[in-house]
Amino acid sequence: MEKIVRFTAEERENLTAYLDGELDERLAQEIERKLGRSEVARRDVEILARTWDMLGLLPQVTASGEFSH
Repeated sequence: MEKIVRFTAEERENLTAYLDGELDERLAQEIERKLGRSEVARRDVEILARTWDMLGLLPQVTASGEFSH
């Protein structure tokens, strides 16, 4: 039976930057290697990407000037 490969806490913190193409090359390659060998990791990234896409569909709200007072 294959061992389940999951993202480390540090890798999880970097997933949004990875999806946005903002992660440095070394860290991005580490994530890509894990994605290549782990269905669980691929599912985690897919869920995050879909969630991020859905957040973009929400209406933008602007706070009033009184909000910060």
